[in-house]
Amino acid sequence: MVNNPYGRQWTPPQASEAFSNKLIKADVLCIEGNVRQALELYQEESNWNSISARRLTIAKKQMKEGMTFTNENNRFDNRIKLGFIDWYQGFTDEEGILSMFQKAGIGAEYSSATHSDIIIAGTYGLELPLNYHKYRDQLIILFTGENISPSYNIHDFSITTRRNSYCGKNIRLPQWLGELNTDGKEVGIKKREQYDYTTTKAAKNLAITTIYNNSTPEREEMINLLKNEFGNDSVHVFGSQRGGNVNKFEILSRTVINMCFENSIGDGYTTEKLLHAKMMGCKALYWGDPGYKKDFTKENILNTYEISDLKNIISWCTHQLKDPGPIKSLPEAINQDIFNTTPNNQELIVKIREWSHMILNMRNFYSFTD
Repeated sequence: MVNNPYGRQWTPPQASEAFSNKLIKADVLCIEGNVRQALELYQEESNWNSISARRLTIAKKQMKEGMTFTNENNRFDNRIKLGFIDWYQGFTDEEGILSMFQKAGIGAEYSSATHSDIIIAGTYGLELPLNYHKYRDQLIILFTGENISPSYNIHDFSITTRRNSYCGKNIRLPQWLGELNTDGKEVGIKKREQYDYTTTKAAKNLAITTIYNNSTPEREEMINLLKNEFGNDSVHVFGSQRGGNVNKFEILSRTVINMCFENSIGDGYTTEKLLHAKMMGCKALYWGDPGYKKDFTKENILNTYEISDLKNIISWCTHQLKDPGPIKSLPEAINQDIFNTTPNNQELIVKIREWSHMILNMRNFYSFTD
């Protein structure tokens, strides 16, 4: 996977090998525990399919692990070593990736990338695409909340914002879901230092706000349009490019209309911006994937991406400003009415369990057939 300076993603033609019918069937067989049949299919295709050849390399490594594993009671070894590549500087697994494996019943632990069973690949570096040959005997899972497609010539599976399953290779984890605690009976916002605040104001006193760090033509055009229509004093712009960091939720609590534009448009790409506006009772002037309606109810949202006439945007804003609504504080539990379906990560946990068992079944194949 290579990105040119303008952001276009180029995927080498070898990625098509990942969609061979026999390879997909073999992966399912391996996950289900039919390792012998899976290996036969991998072997059949390995002369022309580099990804099938990689599966055999991974299997050899895991079977070697199985040979050295003391299994006195013929028990299944469920230990997985996770390595991380191409994450941002100072990365400390804030997304809780290890805990996701543990919730899936996998005995996961941190490891160096070179000694891991599964590599969790980010999108903040080029170590993996530039040195792919060093990691041929490990399963590689892309994990990203950005608007980026997986490249199945180097990624075996993926956890992305995409809704498409790509023949079972991908599971969706929308970026906004990572903001929430979904383990309890109620859905709540994850506690973070910058979220710690309590409302003291008596009413909403900010007509239109936008909070962002990335200047895009869509944002700047809309800000200009709104200022021309409603005046500079009615449009408040915050963010690192406009005067430094602020307490986002304190701002949103006093906001009538929040202009919450995504950085880009992509299938399933809905970030925390819309969630934050909705949960704080703002009217959301949005720009993003129309599929947001599958995540959130569409009340009090105008998606400008779907509006061709700017007059309709101004008319909507004018109407919304007449009814500012009550001021809100940061809620302990989020009103379920803002979601189309109750947020959870159960499908993700199932996929993590399946992909882990692909590795574990290869390893334990030796122990159970020796």
